[in-house]
Amino acid sequence: MKTTEVAELVNERMAHFNQQGIHGEAVYDALAVDPNLPMLFDPPDIEAISGDTRIALKFRRHRGQPPSFLRLSGKRVAYPRFELFQWLKARYVGRSSNKASEGYTRAAAE
Repeated sequence: MKTTEVAELVNERMAHFNQQGIHGEAVYDALAVDPNLPMLFDPPDIEAISGDTRIALKFRRHRGQPPSFLRLSGKRVAYPRFELFQWLKARYVGRSSNKASEGYTRAAAE
């Protein structure tokens, strides 16, 4: 997976917010409204930011799963900034959080 200019910008802005004392889920809230980031992200950018492949993103769209997207043409999609970072925020697992252990316990029970 290769990085994109937009993904590098996201990393820079994340580092900026960390230097400002903003950490954890609050970073994603700050990124969601950061005017220095584009309003729409293309699938290669999402792939570089989230680590999900384009195929995984395509399956998520077909299943109606987040993140929300815009269909700009027959084959072109883009992901709005706010929805993207709220989706990433929902995926965040902090060190003091029980989200990871809850997910592991739930998966083991199934």
